[in-house]
Amino acid sequence: MEKATSDPPRSAGAPGCDWRALGPRRQREYHTVQAMIAMHCRDRHGRQVDDCADCQELRAYAALRLSRCVFKEGKPTCQKCPVHCYRPDMRAKITAVMRHAGPRMLLEHPYWALRHLLDGWSPTPEAPRRRETSRLDGG
Repeated sequence: MEKATSDPPRSAGAPGCDWRALGPRRQREYHTVQAMIAMHCRDRHGRQVDDCADCQELRAYAALRLSRCVFKEGKPTCQKCPVHCYRPDMRAKITAVMRHAGPRMLLEHPYWALRHLLDGWSPTPEAPRRRETSRLDGG
């Protein structure tokens, strides 16, 4: 049986973003999103080995956003997250990926699908407040 912490299918990740440096919660999210993008590209774009350029860009962007998540290991699932960290164009792409791959995850990647479902039941943290700084301070 394959270990759950193995590389996700066709893992490109983000340049300079090592998924192994993430904590367990964000590693699970990373694997889940990478598997969803791979499924979407295979089914919608007909790619069997490597992702198309659009999906490679989305894969790298998703890994980068995950590595910079303000919640760190307390990260909720994207659907429940109070912070929308994706650019509008990338949010539209990842929404399309999740709508396509989400229902199929249980058949192709049951471990990641069930873990994602369990992660969705955890309490949603409050959005972090921005620091208020005065332009006159320290200047």
